[in-house]
Amino acid sequence: MALKSAKKYEGVFYRESRKKFFHGRPDRSYTFCYTHKGKKHWQTIGWASQGITAEATFTARMDVLRRLKIGQPVVKISNDLTLGQAVKVYLDGIKTEGKHTHTKASHYRHWIQPHCGDVPLNLLDHSILTELRAKVQASGYTPGSLRCLFGTIQAAINYVIRRRLWQGINPLSPAGGVAMPPKGDRCERFLTPDEARQLLDQLHKTTPVWHDMALVALHTGLRLTEIMRLKGQDLDEYSGIVTVTAKGRGKDREPVALTPESLEALARNRRRPDDFIFRGPRGSRFRDSEGPFTRAVRDCGFNEGVVGNRHKVWFHTLRHTFASWLAQSGVDLYAIMKLMRHRTIEMTQRYAHLIPEKQREHLAVIRAKFISPESGGLA
Repeated sequence: MALKSAKKYEGVFYRESRKKFFHGRPDRSYTFCYTHKGKKHWQTIGWASQGITAEATFTARMDVLRRLKIGQPVVKISNDLTLGQAVKVYLDGIKTEGKHTHTKASHYRHWIQPHCGDVPLNLLDHSILTELRAKVQASGYTPGSLRCLFGTIQAAINYVIRRRLWQGINPLSPAGGVAMPPKGDRCERFLTPDEARQLLDQLHKTTPVWHDMALVALHTGLRLTEIMRLKGQDLDEYSGIVTVTAKGRGKDREPVALTPESLEALARNRRRPDDFIFRGPRGSRFRDSEGPFTRAVRDCGFNEGVVGNRHKVWFHTLRHTFASWLAQSGVDLYAIMKLMRHRTIEMTQRYAHLIPEKQREHLAVIRAKFISPESGGLA
């Protein structure tokens, strides 16, 4: 049948089927039209029986017009979108937003595209994801890395749903019924002051720039990705503050106080305002590779004979060390939460067990009351 206009929604049309019925009337296939560079473009979204409505089609049209206006590429909307295509669109999208994609791109190349990249999203189910999970586990991936991989899949599907590039339910959601892999073992290892000095000395001998990055992490608790993204304009030497983009909070910016040592480390690597502070030997931007750091840890022998990531030293151990030293020094959990920039106090609770001596000091006040002369010598 001929296209009919969905009168309430500009640019939206539908065609009624002669054979398919939905809710007692002919099923409808929804399409929208837009003009770009003097040429008309048509995109079919899907059938009413698939959950497509005129309103959803109109929203998809407006998203296309918005992307054209700001110069972003337009991806054809399709209910046959594959997982590989969804992840590729997601990576391209977050890359234009300035977000880090190295780890997610690695997931795409090594696991998603070879094993289930050609699977349409509407056919992605429990059996396919379980099979992928088994293959990844058999390769030796840690629980944390496995969850990170599935997090990439989950985020990619959510991304295409939000942008109306696919209509459906994310299988890795409560409604989808496929549970995310459990979180990996949390890091319990933190460095002693002597170990920290040994590591910094080794880094200074081999790669001074990584020495400065490690020193900044130890003195501020900054993450490796946050340190790598720092630009000259983020450093305010006068106030002793560096401003970072908050993890997982869009473009939110957070000030972080610097110690004199971390301020000096940043200042001696300072670049022009829009240049990254820390760069490779040829001026290239650092990614999330920890090669020089890993070699220094190996030379120090910190991971010899250690099984499992929980007790191994890696760059994130420096952030864990920062918080652990604060806790051991009697800093309260709320203050640690603020310094670590945690969203909730529950994220900081993991350091509570490192304040035993301070707790004993507090309990000693109670004990003193029982053995004081005023109490009659009760014990």
